[in-house]
Amino acid sequence: MGSKKIWIVGARDTCDIVVDQPTVSGEHCRLELVDDELFVEDLQSTNGTFVNGERIFRKKQIHRDALVTLGKSVTLPMPAQLTQPSPPSPSPRPAPPPIPPPTPEEAPFPAKLLIVSGIGVTVLLLLILFIIMAYGGGAN
Repeated sequence: MGSKKIWIVGARDTCDIVVDQPTVSGEHCRLELVDDELFVEDLQSTNGTFVNGERIFRKKQIHRDALVTLGKSVTLPMPAQLTQPSPPSPSPRPAPPPIPPPTPEEAPFPAKLLIVSGIGVTVLLLLILFIIMAYGGGAN
């Protein structure tokens, strides 16, 4: 079995990582490093634990660069061991080939064109309605 390291994060001074903020629970979340894979788990905190803006409800594997917040606004300070670069892997993988830019037929439909055409159709329909009301709707 490989290596495993656990940090308890919270406002209590008995936590491994102490975050003294009013929105942070006593034992807010747990960070776990298992064989170079990082996990975060909320410990039923009052304000929740968020990964990249999404609240988590069970143990979740995360990337070392993920934005983890305690509640919606308090950024989790990562342990120094996690912010240092990982040791190089024994067999480096070749870089993936670059992704070519989209061809014109693959390019996404421009949103401005959709909005302008929608406005144009609306104006045209209103003009037709006005002509019908002015010339055809009132003749007796």
